[in-house]
Amino acid sequence: MRRVAAVPLPGGKAARAAGMAPWPARPAVRAGGPASPAAGPAPPPAGSSRPLVVVFLPAYNEAEAIGDVLRRIPRPAWPGWRTLVMVLDDGSTDGTGDVARAAGADLVVRHPRNRGLGYTVRQALRLAYRLGADAAVMIDADGEYPPETIPHVLAPIVEGRADYVLGSRFRGRIRGMRWYRRLGNYAFTLLQAVILRRWLSDGQTGLRAFSRPALRDGRIVHDYNYAQVLNLSLLRQGYRLAEVPIAYRVRETGESFIRFRDYVRRVLPAIWRELTLPVERRGAVGPRGAAAASRSGRTRPPGVPAGETPRRQGVPVSATGPGGPGPGTGARGAPARVPRDGAPAGRASDHAAEGRPRSGAPGDRARGGSPG
Repeated sequence: MRRVAAVPLPGGKAARAAGMAPWPARPAVRAGGPASPAAGPAPPPAGSSRPLVVVFLPAYNEAEAIGDVLRRIPRPAWPGWRTLVMVLDDGSTDGTGDVARAAGADLVVRHPRNRGLGYTVRQALRLAYRLGADAAVMIDADGEYPPETIPHVLAPIVEGRADYVLGSRFRGRIRGMRWYRRLGNYAFTLLQAVILRRWLSDGQTGLRAFSRPALRDGRIVHDYNYAQVLNLSLLRQGYRLAEVPIAYRVRETGESFIRFRDYVRRVLPAIWRELTLPVERRGAVGPRGAAAASRSGRTRPPGVPAGETPRRQGVPVSATGPGGPGPGTGARGAPARVPRDGAPAGRASDHAAEGRPRSGAPGDRARGGSPG
């Protein structure tokens, strides 16, 4: 099924409230329209000097909770930074996308069918990178994590102390987590700590922050989930990790997609798959340094020679913003398109790395709930 992007970049009330400069309007593109050469979401407007943080929420059937989460997200997420809030609706059937748009999301990306939490977070990382984010924060849409904590999780990135941050429930306060989920979290976190030979306190948290290089280089090798393989991918590459204590309260609406046996059956092989893939050790770069390096070409994707612009091929994704279907065309009026799994020219996508066809089977539900 073809998916056409109509990606409205913020320029209305929500953007002004977040302190963002208006982004030029573009003609709307109807979902299901003709395919065209890849253009992708537009970068920030030329001459914009303030850094950008993208806050993104993967969601599946979270209409009851997502509105409150969005309204509580700090704007700006960090003083002096522009803030863009993006929701990725993974084929919801309860109107999650409409609720998100009404609650002030700057960008709502909709999948025509459910693709899975891993697929959705992978897409979010690459969209945030292509939107020009100097840093990004992921938070679940189910209300289990307090949005007010976002600046605390973002702080190590902004201050140059870390490239990747986990909001740790087990260093903070937990309310309502059942004993078997707590035990499962301990087990999977311990497994990651043993593999990485370093201590982690919460490997499955649904509140994380990323530097710009971490957005580019994070690898998620399966569509079902992201938590463990993303940690392994970034930390094996040498990115600096910080953990920040957060409060956590078990969801009061909806239900988690996690089923222990299914989780183990899918996650353990994915961990092994990640460990069999090669990694390139990378230097740590803070968000401001990363932004400057990106402009000079020093952080270009692998396989792209200096001085050349990466060319991408991809599949379109329908998206709407606060005012309904909005601008989504790229250069010369072509509909904006998202790269197929974000793979630049000369670099295999995660699907290719897995040895699976790109089409694949329908993914597992990308609910707003954290993997743990």
